[in-house]
Amino acid sequence: MPRPAQGTTLQRCVAASLPDFVRAADRGLPAPLPAFVLRELAAYVGCGDFARGFVQLACEDCPRQRLVAFISCKTRGFCPSCGGKRMTELSSHLVDAVLPHVPFRQFVLTVPFEIRAKMAFDSAFAAEVKRALHAAVQDGYAKRAPLRASDRARTGGVTAIQRFGSGLNLHVHFHSLAIDGLFTDDASGRVDFHDGRPWNSRDVGVVLVDLVSRLVHRGVLDFDADVRAEMADLAEREPLGVASCMHRIALGPRRGQRVERIGAQKLLRTASVELDPQRPKARYAGFDLEAGTRIAAHDRKSLERLCRYLVRPPVADKRVRMRDDGKVELELKSRWPDGTTHLAFTPIELVEKIAALVPRPHENLLVYHGVLAGNARGREAIRHYGRPPTTPLATPPSVRKRSRSARDWAAMMRRGLDLDVLTCPHCGGRLRIRAILADPRVARPFAARLGLARTRAGPEDLPRTLGADTRYEPDPDFADPYDA
Repeated sequence: MPRPAQGTTLQRCVAASLPDFVRAADRGLPAPLPAFVLRELAAYVGCGDFARGFVQLACEDCPRQRLVAFISCKTRGFCPSCGGKRMTELSSHLVDAVLPHVPFRQFVLTVPFEIRAKMAFDSAFAAEVKRALHAAVQDGYAKRAPLRASDRARTGGVTAIQRFGSGLNLHVHFHSLAIDGLFTDDASGRVDFHDGRPWNSRDVGVVLVDLVSRLVHRGVLDFDADVRAEMADLAEREPLGVASCMHRIALGPRRGQRVERIGAQKLLRTASVELDPQRPKARYAGFDLEAGTRIAAHDRKSLERLCRYLVRPPVADKRVRMRDDGKVELELKSRWPDGTTHLAFTPIELVEKIAALVPRPHENLLVYHGVLAGNARGREAIRHYGRPPTTPLATPPSVRKRSRSARDWAAMMRRGLDLDVLTCPHCGGRLRIRAILADPRVARPFAARLGLARTRAGPEDLPRTLGADTRYEPDPDFADPYDA
């Protein structure tokens, strides 16, 4: 496939390597790639395609102009652009409409390597771990508070399920933003908040042991089971995901080898410490729970930054660059304990890693629990707790309530990224809309003349590049994202 005329480094890499990746997967995997994975990869290639429509902006004070493509792939797996938009919108919605004005504490739970792949592909198992986390945190707050005798003392929060690690590896773990205290209510519906005392590593260790004990008691976790046999069976069904969890390569000549690390050094294995004396963190039976981040009730800006961190996309475009030798280099957000600062992939290996991150359709990655659950008692009163009184707008019943997707994106960019997209970068003047080309039949010739048109590519084109003996069958209900 020819390289597209424009797009980010990651986007160009996916577009150029997608047919070769499907060929390699067809030869090296026991089953064809899921259709939803190919749909997301192909849709990402067309994200921001000027040939499908764009807006022309002109500065009021200088002759400068700017073109902005308004077609997005709207995928959830790895697209940095659509993920950034979703991150900004969800974080503002949580702070403005869901989270009450009380302190919050973040609990981060990671699981042992042996069951990370099971967490990714066994939704019932992941749901049991999530429920055990919520119940253990609820009991932890109840036992540490003076209101332990009250049956109406409750806490809650929102949990983000992140499927990725810093090295683009499949790593399902939970970031739970919990109310740092307890709510009580009376028969009249009045709610009161009771702030909790600070947490230490011993408190976190008690919650973690309770969590693991719940999983063992319910029969969800069995330490005596043959984990290797279970992993081998899972690797037969989900080879890309298991290899990604173990930082290995699943396809090509480097199959089974570790991802190439830059700057890594050998580390001596030492005995693990269960309780961290420096911060509220504990490790038990391979599970790791950390609760060191606390946001005060009045610090809503920090709360929104933390919410953005919870729902962020897996990778930023600025961390990916193409090397002269044809490999793609990924800069890590922070140095790993062994000294690794960058990871290097061949283009096909990079597509393999991001393909493993694509969640199944309709899989919920943001869960409300406790007093913030959808059917929780007194949820509306708790959501508005501590908020300054506001005068509701007189909206006629015939007017449909504005959805979250209809927010002003220029305002969202200013709020979330501190970036005013309507300011001219050359003179500081205001940009105004000059023309909108929404019809692809009109936009495509303009994009081609400006050198911004891309080559058509979709899942239905991939089998023709593989030959007649391919085992991949495209989804008959799939709509080509490049068609008008």
